[in-house]
Amino acid sequence: MNKIVPNDALLVPAAAKKVYQGTIFSTYHWDQQMYDGSTQVFEMLKRTDTVDVLAVHDNKIVLIVDEQPGRGPIIGFPGGRVDPGEDWLTAGNRELLEETGYSFEDLKLVNVLQPVHKIEWFTVLYLASSFVSLSEQSTELAGEKIEIRLVDFDEFMKLASDPNNKRLYQHYEIFKGAASLGDITVLHEFKGRVVDR
Repeated sequence: MNKIVPNDALLVPAAAKKVYQGTIFSTYHWDQQMYDGSTQVFEMLKRTDTVDVLAVHDNKIVLIVDEQPGRGPIIGFPGGRVDPGEDWLTAGNRELLEETGYSFEDLKLVNVLQPVHKIEWFTVLYLASSFVSLSEQSTELAGEKIEIRLVDFDEFMKLASDPNNKRLYQHYEIFKGAASLGDITVLHEFKGRVVDR
C-alpha cells in the first residue's frame, strides 16, 4: 500500500528481521556495516500508523475530549489507529464517523509526521471539507469516553499553540500562521515521498 511520508523519514530496511511482535510494537534487527568496515546490529521499532482529522463545520472546528483507562482526558482531533488492511483515508473517514458522527465528502492529506525517527510510525492529518451528515457517535472501544467539543478559530489556535496539548500541538507548524478559519480551510496538500509499505 502506498503512503506519502516525509522526505527525511526513516524506514525499517527491507532486509531487517522481525525479532519481537507485541500488541502495538514490532522490533526489527539488521546487520549494519559501519564506516570502519565492521558490522553492528541495528534496531528499529514499527507500529500501526495513526490518523487525525481536522474537520470544520458551521465555522467551528470539531475536536474531541478523549479519555481512556490509565490516563486522563486529552483534547485533540478525532482520530486513531489505522486498522489492518486499511489505508489512511479510509481510517480517517471511519474514525471521524465513529468518534463524532460527522461525515464529510472530501478529506485532503495536509500533514504527515514521524514522531520518533527510530520508530516506523506515521501520524497523519487530514482536512475534512464538504459536510455530508451528522449521526450518532458509534465508538468501538468499550474503554474510551469521547466528548465532542466545537471550538471557534481563536479557541482552536490557543489550544493548538499550547505544547501541553500534544495531540494538537504536533501539527501546529502547518497552521501557526493562520489569521482566520478561512486560512485553515485552504491548507496545502502534503508533499513528500511515496513509499510502498
